[in-house]
Amino acid sequence: MKKPRLLVLSLGGTITMVPSDSGGIAPKLGAAELVASVPALAEVGDIDAHSPFRLPSPSLTPANLVEVAGTIREAFASGCDGAVVIQGTDTIEESAFLLDLLVDSDKPVVVTGAMRGADAPGADGPANLLSAAIVAACPESHGLGTLAVLNYDIHAARFVQKSHTALPSAFLSPLVGPIGTLIERRPRFYVRLKRKPVLPAEDGPPAPVALIKAAMGDDGRLFGALPGLGYAGVVIEGMGAGHVHADVAPIVGDLAAKMPVVLASRAMTGHVFTRTYGYPIYMQTSYFPFVYKSDVNLKNEERMAASTEVSYMTPSSTTNLRLLYNTARNAIVLQQNVHLNTDEKPNFYALSASHEYRFTPSHEIHLSAYYGDDDMPMTQSSKAGALVQLFNTFGPVDLFNELVYRSGYHYTTPTALSVDVAEGFDYTAGITYRATPDLNLFLKGENLLNKAIMSPYPTSTYVDYVSPFDRTVRFGLKYVF
Repeated sequence: MKKPRLLVLSLGGTITMVPSDSGGIAPKLGAAELVASVPALAEVGDIDAHSPFRLPSPSLTPANLVEVAGTIREAFASGCDGAVVIQGTDTIEESAFLLDLLVDSDKPVVVTGAMRGADAPGADGPANLLSAAIVAACPESHGLGTLAVLNYDIHAARFVQKSHTALPSAFLSPLVGPIGTLIERRPRFYVRLKRKPVLPAEDGPPAPVALIKAAMGDDGRLFGALPGLGYAGVVIEGMGAGHVHADVAPIVGDLAAKMPVVLASRAMTGHVFTRTYGYPIYMQTSYFPFVYKSDVNLKNEERMAASTEVSYMTPSSTTNLRLLYNTARNAIVLQQNVHLNTDEKPNFYALSASHEYRFTPSHEIHLSAYYGDDDMPMTQSSKAGALVQLFNTFGPVDLFNELVYRSGYHYTTPTALSVDVAEGFDYTAGITYRATPDLNLFLKGENLLNKAIMSPYPTSTYVDYVSPFDRTVRFGLKYVF
C-alpha cells in the first residue's frame, strides 16, 4: 500500500533544543534531524521535512503563521496528505487556532512540541512527533481541522490550553476534554467536531490587534489610548461572563465606534453573556462650581448634571437610550460684552436613542435621533435631530454616507443676538481607495444638498449670525511612511 505523503515543518521550540555553550538549552535541531531521530516515522509515511524558522515559541508572530499556512496550502495542492507543525509549547494553542482558521482543507494539520529538551531524561519530543505523524496520516483525522497532539492526547485547536509550565501532561481542553487518544499507535476518536469557517487568505502581515485583560479597579485609560496607538482592533478579556467596570463600559462603547472590539472572558470555560444582565451601563451625577477669576465680584456659577444610559447589545447590533439633564445656579452670562450673574435658573435636557447594526463585518448602518430643549446662556443647539450613517467596504474600496437632520436650531451669540433657523440637512459622502497598505486615495463631498446649518467658527471678533456651510468637495491622497 502506498504510504501517505507528510509535510513536517519545524519552527523551533524546546523539542529542537540541546545544551548550548553559554549554558541552558537553545534551538539547534532542524526538522530533518528531528525526523531522523525517530526511525519509526519511516513506517508512517514519506516525510518531506523543512525548517522555515528556528525560534522559541514566544517569539513567533501571526505573520510567521500566515507564512506557514501558505506553505501547507501549497503542499496540500501538490498532493501532500497531511502536515505536522513542530514548535515550542508556550504558544501552541495560538498557533493551532490560527492554522485552523487559515488552512481551508479537510486534510489534517497537527501541531506538536515537547515539554523537555532533546537531551533531557524522559524527553517527550520523539513520542509526540511520532504520535503527531500517525494522526496526520490517519484517514479518520480528515475533516477535523487543525489538531494538537501531545502526551498521546488529541485536542481540537479551538479548545486546547497549556495549563502547566513543566509537566508533560500540561495540555488540557477544559471545555470538552481531548477528542481522542493514541492507543497502540492508533488514534481513537471519541467525538467529531464540526469545522469552523476559515478566514480568507490575504497577502501581507495581519493587522495588529491589542489584547487587554479587564481587572478589578481598571479605569479604562488603556481603552481610551488605543485609537492613537495604531491598532486595528482589540480583544477584551472581560471578567466572568465578559464584564467590565460600569464606568468603563461607556469608554468601551466609544472605542467600538472607532475600531472592532471583541469581548471575551478571562475564565477558562464558559460563554460570554449578551442577554442575561439588564442593568444600565452607568448613571452619574456631578456638581462643580467655577468662577471667572477676572471679576472677583461674580458669584460662583454652580452646575449640576445628571445622565443615565441603557444599552442593549447583540453580536450584530447595539441599541442605546440616554437621558441627560443639566441646570445651573448663579449662571454667568455675557451681555453687551460684560459678564453678569443672572437670577434665572437655566435648564437643559435631552433624550437620545441610537441603533447600530452590522449586516456583515464590512457593511454597517448607524441610526440616531434626539430631542431636547435648553435655555442655557451662550448656547447653540437644535431641539430635534437625526443621523443616518452607512459604512460599506468592497475589497480595497471604503464607502461612507451620512445624512444629518436638525430642526428648531437656535443660536445665541455673546452679544445677546438670538437667531432661529427652522431646519437643515447635511449630506456627506466619501469614497476611499486603499491602493496599498500605506497609500489611500480619497474623494469626499460635504453638504452636497447645500442645505446644512452650521454655527460660525470662533474668531477674535464675534460673528452674530448662523451661516450655511457651502457645498464642498475634497480629494487627495494619504501616505503613511
